[in-house]
Amino acid sequence: MTDRELRKLSRAELLEILLMQGKTVEELEERLAQLEQRLEEQNIQLQNAGSIAEASLQLSGVFEAAQRSADVYLANIQRLETESRQRREEADRLYAQVQMKCRELLDRTRASCEAIRRRAETGM
Repeated sequence: MTDRELRKLSRAELLEILLMQGKTVEELEERLAQLEQRLEEQNIQLQNAGSIAEASLQLSGVFEAAQRSADVYLANIQRLETESRQRREEADRLYAQVQMKCRELLDRTRASCEAIRRRAETGM
């Protein structure tokens, strides 16, 4: 998403994006838990195997898949954290800009009101 697109998003939309990212993280954590459960089941099979060599041959694919899944999970978490931090910084910056513009508008409005009041007091 470009900076221009981010600027167009409301605070609510930015929060919605963060919620979707949180859901993705939860899904990845659930997937990791499932893989850990499978690994535990494989560990039980290893204990029941006739020899370490035989068990090693049976489990080598599981360990590789678990490592790949863990690597992907960690990379996604890091990416989501970076994106979340960037979006928060952008939202804070946009919010500060809006506050500044509101203050400027309020100051101009007050000055206009004061000028109108002075004209009214001097007899229009």
